[in-house]
Amino acid sequence: MLNGVNLNYFIVLMVTGAVLLAAIYHTILYLHRRTKMLQAYSAYLWTTFLYCGFRSVYFFDSGSVLSFINLDEVLQMIAFIFYIRFGATVFALQKHTDKFAFYFAVNTPVVVLTYLTVNSYLVNFSESETLYLIAKISVRVYLLCIGFFMLLVIVGRRRSVFFRYLAAGMISIILCGLISSVLNVFAPDHFVLGAISWLMFGFFLDVIFFSAAIGFQIKTEHDEKEESLKELLKKEAELQQREMERFRVN
Repeated sequence: MLNGVNLNYFIVLMVTGAVLLAAIYHTILYLHRRTKMLQAYSAYLWTTFLYCGFRSVYFFDSGSVLSFINLDEVLQMIAFIFYIRFGATVFALQKHTDKFAFYFAVNTPVVVLTYLTVNSYLVNFSESETLYLIAKISVRVYLLCIGFFMLLVIVGRRRSVFFRYLAAGMISIILCGLISSVLNVFAPDHFVLGAISWLMFGFFLDVIFFSAAIGFQIKTEHDEKEESLKELLKKEAELQQREMERFRVN
């Protein structure tokens, strides 16, 4: 609490609104441009909005809503699945050239769904907090730590500024996710900014960097088209000049 205001709840509300606006904007952009990248990112944003919206409505008692399936964890993991799907799409992962990253992206939905099944079992039928904690930490190590390593390998092979923007967004969400996970497990109530706030920061920063990447891509495409048009006009002018010289000679 800060001057009577729950700062974490305020951050959740703000980021939920920002993610909703980003989801609407990028969906409209997808309808105009029809690219797989925008389709995948829009899908990720809508699943993230579902999670953020859930936490904004059930901020103080998120565990009491459909607690038998741990809805908070389910929505968060689904958002991560769609984010990795987006990463595989935007980096155009290939089985032969990006072997480990490709299999990481392919296997992630299976790993996450397996974890959610185990999580649901532990919540409903097991009294062991240790097993629940081990499962929770394990899936985050897989998603965040291994995902971070895969990202570094992929980005090292793609040098354009566009991919650097995307990588910055992904690194932001991974690092904020790691901080969130550590706080959630080891110090859930010891800091003003709790685990949920750091996770929201990751979502927010990713939206900013992706929007910057899209802006850069649109500007690059515009510059290329403008340069092509200039070249075309130059060739047409040269052709007209030759025709005029030929007419004068005749």
